[in-house]
Amino acid sequence: AIRAIQHEVFQRGGELFRILGDGEDSTLTQITAEAVDLMLNKAVCFQREVIRGRGEERGLVLENTCAPTWLAKQLVKLQQWPAVRPINALAFGPFLDAKGRVAGHKKGYDVATGVWTATEFDGPQIPHEPTDADAIAALEKLKNVVREFPFDDDTGFSVYLAAILTILARNYLNAVRPAFLFAASAPGSGKTLLAKIVGIIGAGKEPGAFTLSPERQEEARKQITSFLQSGEPILFFDNISGQFGGPDIDRLITTRKWTDRPLYSAQSVTVDTNITILATGNNLGTERETSRRCVALRIAPACENPSARTFAIPDLRQYA
Repeated sequence: AIRAIQHEVFQRGGELFRILGDGEDSTLTQITAEAVDLMLNKAVCFQREVIRGRGEERGLVLENTCAPTWLAKQLVKLQQWPAVRPINALAFGPFLDAKGRVAGHKKGYDVATGVWTATEFDGPQIPHEPTDADAIAALEKLKNVVREFPFDDDTGFSVYLAAILTILARNYLNAVRPAFLFAASAPGSGKTLLAKIVGIIGAGKEPGAFTLSPERQEEARKQITSFLQSGEPILFFDNISGQFGGPDIDRLITTRKWTDRPLYSAQSVTVDTNITILATGNNLGTERETSRRCVALRIAPACENPSARTFAIPDLRQYA
């Protein structure tokens, strides 16, 4: 039965998943026993022996039927399926694999990395042996995107660049990664736009904003667990008020494996923390233990109404 649906499902952390949506709207979703039951009945013709006929013609015949109700429940509980492909993450653009090679050019499943690339890359091919001139030209392109952002000091561009490279190299880096904080002196300064540009260039799509419930720590942990199961490359906290961080965020930044219960589940799971954390806020501060786990930049526009500014590149998202 599992072989009949093996090309529709993936396994991760002892759970079955499938990909819903297409392109940038793709999501990795855990499969319930009810969903497996529907998939089995669509893929397999189940039959049972029943007695039919009268007299000498009475006997056993095969009739089509639905999958037995216990089958899907048993399949989901196995926790490992040799015929099912493992999936580590979703990708929406090129990235470095564990050996430093460029992967993610083509849409579909990559056996070497266990990554499903949800979009087809139509940009320029990266040379196998880039020259210094290639690197300098690429750097100038990245600089041009943020040339009009009023970084508070010279480290701002370095943090922006480090965030992009960290996202691109998430499968190559065999280490925990810092969170990247984009602070601003006033609303409308462009901190959220900058974070979205980092996501577009680094991961291939604009990251969705994530909200935690700090007053409900257990629920917040479950939210994080559910997000990690989704395979998304960026965890983006937008417009944080107050201090960023706390025990759960500290653990998330500094551990490679995360164990907890997802939302609406009574069973704990263990998943990789192969993500990059971005956070934005006005005059953003950090909790004491969190500060040493972060790399930060600050935007400080020298004008009274930052949101009224115009840019030489009118649509920065599209340009990115």
